[in-house]
Amino acid sequence: MRVAGLFLFLPLLGRVQFDHLVSKADYPGSKRMPASGALLSLLALKLLDKERPSHINEFNFDEAIGLFAGLNIPPKKSYATE
Repeated sequence: MRVAGLFLFLPLLGRVQFDHLVSKADYPGSKRMPASGALLSLLALKLLDKERPSHINEFNFDEAIGLFAGLNIPPKKSYATE
């Protein structure tokens, strides 16, 4: 599994209260795509050294990134570029 190292960051995200920081910053979200999940999926791409939004398509249906972000699958490229 090429993204298994992502899960090593979960304790750190818990310690810094990532969900609280996202809600305090008032990032946009919805019931289907909460802001914290969307930001976690973008963070996962950065941790995997995927710098450009065009590289997101490689992970569109990656269940491990979805699990890391608390989503079924990561958001599409349009979310990252808007």
